[in-house]
Amino acid sequence: MADRLGVRLVRAEAAAARIVREHWRGTLGLGRDETLAAAYWRRGTAGLMAG
Repeated sequence: MADRLGVRLVRAEAAAARIVREHWRGTLGLGRDETLAAAYWRRGTAGLMAG
């Protein structure tokens, strides 16, 4: 297998971040050290960082 360089990063709503994370790790076989899918908010949740 060829060497893979870099880290994939996405910041999104919680459900969207989960979908991206599952695709990267499940479908593409990328590891935790190669990916970061961060949930910045949850749809329908109010609060300081909600928007």
